[in-house]
Amino acid sequence: PGKVPVRAGGDGTIPVPGWNDDYIWTGFIPFEDAPRVFNPAQGYIVTANNPQVLAEDFPYHIARFQDQGQRAQRITELILADTDKINLQDAQAIQTDNGSVSALEVIPYLRQLSIDDPAIAAARDRLVGWSGQMHQDSAEAALYNMFWVRLLANTYNDELLPDYYPDGKDSTADSMYFILQDPAAGWWDDVRTADVTETRDDILLRALTEAHAEGVATLGEDVNAWRWGDLHTITFRSDTLGSSGIGFIEDLFNRGPYGVSGSESVPQKTCWDVNNGFEVTCIPALRQIVDLSNLDNSLVVHSVGQSGHPMHPRYDDLIEMWRNLQYHPSNWSREATEGGEHEVLVLEPVGN
Repeated sequence: PGKVPVRAGGDGTIPVPGWNDDYIWTGFIPFEDAPRVFNPAQGYIVTANNPQVLAEDFPYHIARFQDQGQRAQRITELILADTDKINLQDAQAIQTDNGSVSALEVIPYLRQLSIDDPAIAAARDRLVGWSGQMHQDSAEAALYNMFWVRLLANTYNDELLPDYYPDGKDSTADSMYFILQDPAAGWWDDVRTADVTETRDDILLRALTEAHAEGVATLGEDVNAWRWGDLHTITFRSDTLGSSGIGFIEDLFNRGPYGVSGSESVPQKTCWDVNNGFEVTCIPALRQIVDLSNLDNSLVVHSVGQSGHPMHPRYDDLIEMWRNLQYHPSNWSREATEGGEHEVLVLEPVGN
């Protein structure tokens, strides 16, 4: 859907001379040529911000920066694992799934590490036995994401300027997937240690050791008590007065922080940047499941509340439901709407 420009040159990612026609838009991709699928043989369509066509198979340029496909891969896995027809509850489980394909691609490389420190060995064993689910109450999710931050820093940052440090998102996960397959890849060597050539296992062990130390310092000695949601939090900030810089005004308009599940590159995506802590920077603000066989059976939830007035009870009454991956009914028919809890606002002209 929508119009996608056809360019005389370039792909729109960098500034170009605007005083000639070398890079001008020459039109739009014709609607009849847009990517489409009709009644696919597999019986389902999966989209999660990932490319729907291969660039080499499509005559037009659509976009450069799209999800690398980990979320769509996980959704497809869940569909294929369901041996019955997908029902409303299945769709709900898929939409709120926190399974990380990326994490499960990295963790197997920890198995063969030789670890002398019992605490670090125990941390490794926790990750090796983990499902990869980024639940807010998961100790393993907290440990893994601290490890992920240190793994990227130890792998890449010694050879890059700060502006080019990887952000830990799907493209970074893609690159890590490939270099992990080569234990002697050049990226593993820490250029700051001139007399040592580090290997993949050296960096993995270093990252895990640093992550465990950070966890102890931040969350305490008892790893069982660690929670991903204690690190991965969201604050709902009003775009205007909530960013005023005046403390009591911000306290009035903003809500949080709240611990949340999710991470990068999972179906229930909650964005964060490894270079800026674990705070959430984008969310699936609206979740909706539509039952086309019975519209009144549909479900929906959004992230804050219906009212924009901070003193109104509906200003923030959906936050707990949203962050705990719950839904409320989405009534479509008049009968269902009037049959439930509701209020009616009547507007009458003055004088009547």
